[in-house]
Parts: sequence; structure tokens; C-alpha cells
Amino acid sequence: MKERFYMKKRKKQLFYSKIDHTNVYNTSERKKQARKFIAILSDHLGKNKLLQSNVLDVGSSTGIISAEIGKKVKSVIGIDIDEAGIQYAKKRFVGKTISFKLYNGKKFPFKKNTFDIITCNQVYEHVVDQQYLVNEIYRVLKPGGVCEFGAMSKYCIREPHYNLLFLSWLPYWLADIYIRITQKGTHYYERPLSYIQLQKLFHRFDVYDYTPKIIADPKKYHFTDKIKTNSLMTRLSGMYRYYRAFVSTYYFVLNKPTH
Repeated sequence: MKERFYMKKRKKQLFYSKIDHTNVYNTSERKKQARKFIAILSDHLGKNKLLQSNVLDVGSSTGIISAEIGKKVKSVIGIDIDEAGIQYAKKRFVGKTISFKLYNGKKFPFKKNTFDIITCNQVYEHVVDQQYLVNEIYRVLKPGGVCEFGAMSKYCIREPHYNLLFLSWLPYWLADIYIRITQKGTHYYERPLSYIQLQKLFHRFDVYDYTPKIIADPKKYHFTDKIKTNSLMTRLSGMYRYYRAFVSTYYFVLNKPTH
């Protein structure tokens, strides 16, 4: 039963660019996302170090975000299991400093200690073995390298993939029923984690949570489309630890220790 679920989940991801066509081919929105990630990395590392970095974009899909990141770094490689997305990316964006690889969903096709930076945004909840994904990120990062990791929260109020209230809070069998009743699908394939569970997932890294910084200054990090400047949320950024369990998305920078 569990194996059949995993196979269905993997099959969905193989065709994700066709299923979520509106999102992954939306150039303006994907560029907005890229500016967010670049702002976080630039703040953490500095612009000069960013310019000298070799980057791996995990879950690159159609390559729009990878291409934008590529303008600010030394080189970028995008990987995804979505064949149609990778084909689109190769046709539009491949150049001297940017390339794409079709990924089999298991071991990354790179040697250990290869990359200065890895970006992995809104990917982990779709992955069958989340700890394996994070271990692979750790393996191919250079010591002292960083991963910019965007993570959906299990306790977000409105589940973003299906636009349903409290969906991710439910036991999975009940979430499946909820999705069927609302005619959004047949199964809830995503597996988001809580804040505490994510910290356990990242146990090998030094973890920097950028979420409260983003809430406090959305303009600096290009998040004004999500958080209004001087809103109640920004004014309450100092109390983040008291409500962080219910934030919809976390943005972490994971540092691989040098020792």
C-alpha cells in the first residue's frame, strides 16, 4: 500500500510542469521568486561572494528561476525529475554559465563538496524521502557552503497547493477524503513538516531562520507582494517565536560546517 502511494506521488512529480502549468511557466512570478532568493543569499553571504559562487538549483522545473539566479552568480546548474520542465529550460536558458540535468530523484549526479550554494525551494514536501534529500544537499555542498531552503509549514492555515483551509493539519486518510469531497483531487500527496520536525531534518547544519527578518523588512527581501510594509504582521515580527508554528512558509539558510 505504502509503495503504491510512493509510486503515484513520484509519477505526479514527473509531470509537474504539465499539472501546474500556470505556475511554473509564469515568467513574471518566477522572476519575483528568484529576486527573493537572491536577496536572502546576498544578505547572508555578501554580493561579492555570491558573484563567485557555483550554484545548484534543486527542483528547477522550467528553469526561469535558475536563469535569474544565474545573472548574479558564477554558474548555476538546475536539476529536476520533471522531464518536460527540463526540456523547456534547456531550449530557453542554456549558456556558458547555466545548464540543466534531468534528475532521477535519488542520488544527486555530482561529487561531494561540489557547490558553494544550493537553492531548494518548495521542494521537500513533494519528496518521498525528505531526509535523503537533505543528506544529498549536505553531501554536495562544500564545507562552509550554504543552502537557501524554502519550506512549507505543516500548520499553515491555508494549504497552498489545493487552496483548502487546514488541509495539511489533518491525518492523511482524512486529508484524502477532504480533497475528494472538494473535488480537488484523489489523494493528498504532499508531506509538509512542522517547525520542530524541520529542525530535526536539518540536524547536520547550522540553521539560520530568515523568516523573522523577512517579516520585519519585506521590502529589503522583495516580499512586499506577500507582506505589506508597516502592516500588523511586520510590527509583530519581534514576537515571531510565539506564532512561528503557523507561518505558511519558512525561509532558512543552512550552513554546512567547515569542520
